Amino acid sequence: MRQVPPAHTPIPPAALARLAAPAGGAEAELRAVLAERWPGTEAVLVGSGTQALTLGLAALAGPEGEIALPGWGCYDLASAAVGAGVGVRLYDLDPRTLQPDPVSLARAADGAAVGVVVSFFGIPVEPARLPTDEDTLWIHDAAQAHGARFGRDSIDARADATVLSFGRGKGWTGLGGGALLLRTDRARAAVEVPALGEEVHGRLGMLVRGGAQWLLGRPAIYGLPARIPALGLGETHYHPPRRVHRMAEIAPAVLLATRAEADAEAEVRRREAAALRAALTQAAEGRLVDAIEVRAQAEPGYLRFPVLDRGGADRERGAALGVLPSYPRPLDTLEPLKPLLRTADPLPGCSRLARDLLTLPTHSRMSSRDRARLRAWSTASASVSQP
Repeated sequence: MRQVPPAHTPIPPAALARLAAPAGGAEAELRAVLAERWPGTEAVLVGSGTQALTLGLAALAGPEGEIALPGWGCYDLASAAVGAGVGVRLYDLDPRTLQPDPVSLARAADGAAVGVVVSFFGIPVEPARLPTDEDTLWIHDAAQAHGARFGRDSIDARADATVLSFGRGKGWTGLGGGALLLRTDRARAAVEVPALGEEVHGRLGMLVRGGAQWLLGRPAIYGLPARIPALGLGETHYHPPRRVHRMAEIAPAVLLATRAEADAEAEVRRREAAALRAALTQAAEGRLVDAIEVRAQAEPGYLRFPVLDRGGADRERGAALGVLPSYPRPLDTLEPLKPLLRTADPLPGCSRLARDLLTLPTHSRMSSRDRARLRAWSTASASVSQP
């Protein structure tokens, strides 16, 4: 019955207890924390990371604008584009690195008002991949990048805005919420913060979601609901866009209460990812998966550890260890996005990612035996039976 969850975001009991307390000055404190972590930015706090991206696209691209978007990734990228009502020009990705294909990105960005680049699984986008055209406004989607360290050679040196998500699986949670971090004068001038509406969030509902997150982070418990197909745990679905609204009043307090454990968890993820990469580097040439390549100076957050299936990886056995396929379809196959597409270029890298990318857990809820079994699974070769 035991099954390793694919990811884990800490939600300590103290954070759940904050749901019964007044919000106090938590929003101002959260803004100060974000300004320290992302210098030179002004935060717009909204209901989710998807809403933050929707707001950014709509404001920066304008009603007749077009955007450049990766052709593969979380389906919420498509949801945000649909919500913003913008034309979409898809670009390809390098499946070996999860970085933008420079030629494809330059073609998609030519004439686009906004370009979106994504730090998949916390692997920082390489700014050298972006075209030098200064007419395009850039949004860095860092929804999966909690724990990543962005140094001096950072994508944010090129980004006009950055998107953060504080959902249940994003590394640092407020039981919901997101932020659009505005960095340049062009971005600040475009986003009308007072125009955002309010939405009432029930604290009881947040408590239920938080309690479920706390329980499902444990392998001894996760295995039971994971075996109930109707629950769809680990599956990827498109969700229609929602109206952009302000962050729930209590969410900043929850974020502050989860901050220390979230930062500690990020260190665990980095160590486990380093161990997985070392094991794969030392493995036989006939291994069944390859680690995604990361430049030497990068310090990813590794929300999960991505690998490419070379053909023959035992996915059924891997599922019990928290190994899951990633986003199973390129974005150009999603029906709600099709009316907005302005390009029809082939995207071979995106197609390969949809077919072959798997993600391995990196979190602290794995036991030493789980870790040993995961490394054995990842380094198995075609000529050796898996344990």
